[in-house]
Amino acid sequence: MNSCALHKANCFLILVLLMVIISTGLFGCRSVVREMDDYLNAAHEHWGFEGTVLVAYKDHVILKKGYGKANQVMDIANTPQTKFFIGSITKQFTAAAILKLQEKGLLSVTDTISTYLPDFPRDIADRITIHQLLTHTSGLPNYTDSPEILLRRTTAIKADDLYDFIRHQSLEFIPGTQFKYSNSGYILLGEIIRRVSGQSYEAFLHNEILKPAEMHNSGYARREAGLPDRAVGYTTESGGQLVTAPMIHFSVLHTAGALYSTVEDMLKWDVALHSGKILSDSSLAMMFTPYTGFYGYGWYIDELYGHPHVFHTGLLDGFNTIIDRWTDDQLTIIVFSNDDNAPVDKIAHGLARIAFRMPYDFPFKKKPIPYNLAALLGYEGVYQSGSEQYRIVTAFEDELYTYNYGDEHQKLLQQAPDTFFFDFDNTQLIVFRRDRDKLVNGLLYINEGVQVPAGKLNDIQAAGFIIHKEHVELTEDELHRFVGQYQSIGDESGAVQLTLNIEPGTYNSLIAVFDRERVEVYPYSETEFSHQAADFLLTFIVDDFGLVTGCTITLGGRKVLLQKVS
Repeated sequence: MNSCALHKANCFLILVLLMVIISTGLFGCRSVVREMDDYLNAAHEHWGFEGTVLVAYKDHVILKKGYGKANQVMDIANTPQTKFFIGSITKQFTAAAILKLQEKGLLSVTDTISTYLPDFPRDIADRITIHQLLTHTSGLPNYTDSPEILLRRTTAIKADDLYDFIRHQSLEFIPGTQFKYSNSGYILLGEIIRRVSGQSYEAFLHNEILKPAEMHNSGYARREAGLPDRAVGYTTESGGQLVTAPMIHFSVLHTAGALYSTVEDMLKWDVALHSGKILSDSSLAMMFTPYTGFYGYGWYIDELYGHPHVFHTGLLDGFNTIIDRWTDDQLTIIVFSNDDNAPVDKIAHGLARIAFRMPYDFPFKKKPIPYNLAALLGYEGVYQSGSEQYRIVTAFEDELYTYNYGDEHQKLLQQAPDTFFFDFDNTQLIVFRRDRDKLVNGLLYINEGVQVPAGKLNDIQAAGFIIHKEHVELTEDELHRFVGQYQSIGDESGAVQLTLNIEPGTYNSLIAVFDRERVEVYPYSETEFSHQAADFLLTFIVDDFGLVTGCTITLGGRKVLLQKVS
């Protein structure tokens, strides 16, 4: 090679290296990537994180790695190719499908839903627009909060039955006046997609979005279908033990949360979306405009750490996921976990803070001090931090639990007098406050430097909430009168089926079975039973002759009536 050619080759090589350095920016520094990996290894060790993470900068993959196991029994590791069920991240795909139909001239998001759902009650359908379904401002109650759905989520529900269930719900507020997250709106969007496109939701999504984005390892989830490289979903019990989570049937989530994907495919989606490969600029502007509640079309839009930020999470039995995009910085962080207690948002934020060279909480092990058993009952109660934000604190079997009303219980471990940390994420704290008489009158919830105060309700104000009380002793004959089968009143296809029995080896309790789910409930009165670690109450109905004729299930603040059928 002559000197001129050699000079040109060297210049070209330097240019390529400069382009790599410019494109990778901060992340060209190996120490940052190593710091992220150290952080994730510590999250696996101390927070029990099981899952896969991908970090990309300007569409260039910086970190892509699995942590923990996709299958504990078979000893199969999580990898970047592991398929996870992504829950509500599905909503951005459903929203994109609606915008595709609008681009084709087949609908407009300003139309009322009566245009496309003529069998929906007109007094409601004429008041709700497609835009309001997309932005959770329709006023439709969230169907997945209903006991009728929650208690049979492990069995198939026909799309027509799901639609019919939502169709018979009353509005919670005037459409367009409030933001309240509701999966119901995205079920109706799925029905509109089916009717307008003439294709199933699954087919339309494949043809118009997944295939153009080259997302070959993503799709509509089906439990009955074989899915290679699928992660098994787990949940963490209060003792820290991973157990297999209930196998939710994805027909229950449908167009609001039934997709699966990999972190690699989600980056393909992210690139295809912001590059204009899937949607036009005008559609993207609609999708990423923060409407009421800082929600766009399938995305939350906000500013965090002084940087514009869009994101969405997905939570279902056994899985917890997040896609985080820092738009101006072109930084994308995807965290998928097959443990539904994993603090994926905390992990994603920790990685972002590393990228931005900000202080962050490094995962570490905290050693709790023994409970002050005499003080536990003093913490019990209902604490209000907003107009409809309630946190319950309850003591059970010499341990303390907390939960937001209607959510899963979380165990608290004691760090210091009146200070507790969550067992699944020890950076989250509850600090109880006392009045001048040394009585607990409130608390502070502390997470990522944000403090949320809550005042304790008095006994009269808290009377409508389920507070687990001390158990009463019932005789075997008293327990036996509740044994039998119960069914909710109404359409048999959507009925809640409950079987109650007594099992050998159990004491002073009933076993409640819904489909394949089994829970143990304990009496705290002659006719009331509760679960020890869930917002779940059974209240039995007894006639004048002392015979049990039915029961009421209270779950997440909602009730369903069942009659005893055998």
